[in-house]
Amino acid sequence: MAYSFVEIERQKTNTIKWVLVFLFFFYIFSFLAIYISAKNWFIAYSAYKYGEHFYWQWFSRQEFIVGLTASIFVIIWQWQVATSQLLERFIGVLGAEPPNKNDSYHKVLINIVEEVSVATGGVKMEPYVIPIMAMNAFAISDFQGRSIIGVTEGLLARLTRQQLEAVVAHEAAHIASGDSLQTTVISSLFEVYNALISGIESTTGGSRISTRSRDNSFSGLVVIVYMILVLSRSMALLMKMFISREREYRADAIAVRLTRDPISLAEALYSITYHWKLQGMPSAEMDSIFTVSPNLTPDQEGNGFMDELFRTHPPALDRIKVLLNMAHEDLQTLVNDVDAKSERIRVEVPQLSGTTDNTQWMVSKNNLWEGPYNLTQIAGLSWFNPETWVKRMDQEGVKLAYDDQELIGFLKQQHQNASGLFCCPKCKIGLQELEYEGVLVYKCPTCSGTLVNERDVQRIIIRPEVGFNDRIKKIGDELDKNTARWSEAKINRNLITLYTCPKCMNDRCKMNRMFYTAVYQVEIDKCFYCGMIWFDKDELEVLQYLIEKRSLTAYDKNY
Repeated sequence: MAYSFVEIERQKTNTIKWVLVFLFFFYIFSFLAIYISAKNWFIAYSAYKYGEHFYWQWFSRQEFIVGLTASIFVIIWQWQVATSQLLERFIGVLGAEPPNKNDSYHKVLINIVEEVSVATGGVKMEPYVIPIMAMNAFAISDFQGRSIIGVTEGLLARLTRQQLEAVVAHEAAHIASGDSLQTTVISSLFEVYNALISGIESTTGGSRISTRSRDNSFSGLVVIVYMILVLSRSMALLMKMFISREREYRADAIAVRLTRDPISLAEALYSITYHWKLQGMPSAEMDSIFTVSPNLTPDQEGNGFMDELFRTHPPALDRIKVLLNMAHEDLQTLVNDVDAKSERIRVEVPQLSGTTDNTQWMVSKNNLWEGPYNLTQIAGLSWFNPETWVKRMDQEGVKLAYDDQELIGFLKQQHQNASGLFCCPKCKIGLQELEYEGVLVYKCPTCSGTLVNERDVQRIIIRPEVGFNDRIKKIGDELDKNTARWSEAKINRNLITLYTCPKCMNDRCKMNRMFYTAVYQVEIDKCFYCGMIWFDKDELEVLQYLIEKRSLTAYDKNY
């Protein structure tokens, strides 16, 4: 039966509360089942050993009381473990981190979360970012009133602002309604089953669990316990799935109320489901906290009984149809609009002033003329000053540098634009601070090399903003063809030729000349002390082109 928004809004959370009560008693049943199985295993083994008949025995009243008490203590202990440092553990597993206030993409997220927080009545929410290419979002909460809305870098890079607002509003709905807290706690509680099963598998050899060896009196017991734990985990997952499906419809309804824009939410759900959803998402244990289940491809989201039973979210297409019905739109129009909006305008790599200047000067040093130099080369001369004699190649006569308005004007601009933080490891001149695909990088106006933080490189790679000219594509295609290029001998690691890290500024901190990865064999210079990476001219753009090219190929295969 299709959901309407009126019906969804009227639903209460009583069912969810009863499910939590049921799960509490299910824990007790699981522990008691393990105890009675262990007891009868030892009785059966003893009967077999001494040739006696085996009779199944239930627990006595005293054993039941002891078992019940022990179960309650274990449940309390597990609850403490599961809820202690709750958000920190989730953030650590997801690899999420606070947004960078100097990143233009992250600034947009910060602003949207603040706006949605106001719209929900001042509910405090912290923005976080997962640095992966996949498109998805999540919400988690704890008992101290702290709540987090997280999005992936892929989502920030590929959604419009309106679509991003709709997704954040959906996650804010989970937080405001209390659904996020329950989902977070339940996800944390049932991780124990996976931990116990993994421990048994690692101890007994995983799939080699067997009762073939009658000499091992515990082999049969291990199998029984293992089967009970598997059953318990399955039941726990079923309960978690049962809760999650209703919550998603309700959160969609609240998001539409907050934004008054069902189309943007429908577009976002379509983009997440059919574009880049599976690019490196976390494991299945936490899929219920995400906007769209990260574990299923679109063709796996069926409506059969088994499909309904073993998934955490309703089919994304069903959610999209509800939203479209509210806006009186059809699916084909939505698909066309999403495809049109996903085609971002690509821009060429920004150039710095002075990189294409053809005017040249001769410069006097110790009464000897040196050169000719262009503007950026003169800026790199450490001994040059405004009282140096210069001679312009296209004019007659000589003059002091401060009398040459073009030359001194450029040097002043160069001084103002230089970040003052780093110097080019090749040219020894100040690097200019530049915004490149939303992050701050440091670029040399002479050699066009670029200094980037390692974390920011990942963000740059994910964001499809910079275009690639034919020269970059040609270089990238040549590297792509030469798949056997990986070789230690191909990279010069002579300490004399290695760059000194511009950030560490210590001759002992030499940047290691290496390939970015064995798969993407673009040569870079990396400092392992501070994580800064130096890209010579074109290296950063070639790396982006290669990764985007192969990612698109993988995307076409999946979809």
